[in-house]
Amino acid sequence: GSLPIELAGFSLKKYNGAVSIDWQTAMEKDNAGFEIERRNITDPHSDNRFNVVASYRTNAALRGAANSNYERNYSYLDVPNAAGVYEYRLVDYALDGSLTHHEIKSIEIGEADMQSGWNVEPNSPNPFRDNTFITFSSPVRAIVDMEVYDVLGRVVTSPMKSEIVDAGVHRVSLRSSELGVKTGTFYYSITARDAETGNVIWKMPKAAMMFMVQ
Repeated sequence: GSLPIELAGFSLKKYNGAVSIDWQTAMEKDNAGFEIERRNITDPHSDNRFNVVASYRTNAALRGAANSNYERNYSYLDVPNAAGVYEYRLVDYALDGSLTHHEIKSIEIGEADMQSGWNVEPNSPNPFRDNTFITFSSPVRAIVDMEVYDVLGRVVTSPMKSEIVDAGVHRVSLRSSELGVKTGTFYYSITARDAETGNVIWKMPKAAMMFMVQ
């Protein structure tokens, strides 16, 4: 039978000790969802087998579209617990339970990469059609607000509202349906407050990144 997806892209990117895994499908047919597999090929104690680190069975963001004829974007943020060279493999599952393994990609996470501070990555994909992802890292436990503005400076949605996050890397999904328009340019900002006192401890620079909805 035909494969459940036509894969248009699969990439890995380092981000403060985490690995951003992004892929696109050009077409989906009877696609149930995806699993992400990982192995550390520099770990002398490893059995060299891939282990599942995320599955559509427990993570809604990895569920497939079943049937789709246009490009769809998916993303997952994995946080390895040690430095090393990691191999990742994408597996897609059809509704009948059959599976397909895709090409293996590798990436090296060094000791310096494990250091975390306040940082925000440009949203990805950009531009986007149905959803995009905003990734940021926090060095401490904090209360975080994230707001999205239109070109007139009006708040159109708040993906995060006084949410407490732990130190580490975090990823927020934003859907185009939340913006209320079919196309346009928007800006987003992040403000962090001390989890105990509520005082502002970090604010994203005012020259915020922008994205367009197609």
